[in-house]
Amino acid sequence: MKKLTIKWKLFLIINYFLLVFNIFSLIGFVVSVLNGTDAPIILYYLGIVFVLICISTILNIYIVNRFFPDNLLTSGTTRFLRFIRIVMLIVTALSFFACAVGLSVIFDRSMGARLGDILGMTYFALSALLCLYVTILQFQIPRYLNQQSAGNINQLIDSIGK
Repeated sequence: MKKLTIKWKLFLIINYFLLVFNIFSLIGFVVSVLNGTDAPIILYYLGIVFVLICISTILNIYIVNRFFPDNLLTSGTTRFLRFIRIVMLIVTALSFFACAVGLSVIFDRSMGARLGDILGMTYFALSALLCLYVTILQFQIPRYLNQQSAGNINQLIDSIGK
């Protein structure tokens, strides 16, 4: 079993959670569209966001399982990680924007908030916070793996010299 710090274990758990959460959201979205629900165009973009988050979480899970705690990333994985980090920055920003717009719509209504509104806002707020955490750690992955790998090489050289 690989030795991971709490930070990277939490990163892995959050990625699994986001993967399952977004797969169920995507399934619910597809079922509602197939049932003939008239969905505004923004919801189709939301479906794309679900897919992008799933791809990102799958990559993160792969990286942790394949390269942690001390193997260097391959060049292809590094390039894909770079692309996914940009995508996750955009997704995270859009999630926070959706929260802000949703809150303004909820508070502008004279009837008050409905349960569906509150659940939707909770979804976007939770998703935005988790995506922010994942995105921050995605930026730390290459540096962390480089440091761990260099530390292992130095330790190996020191043990040979003894």
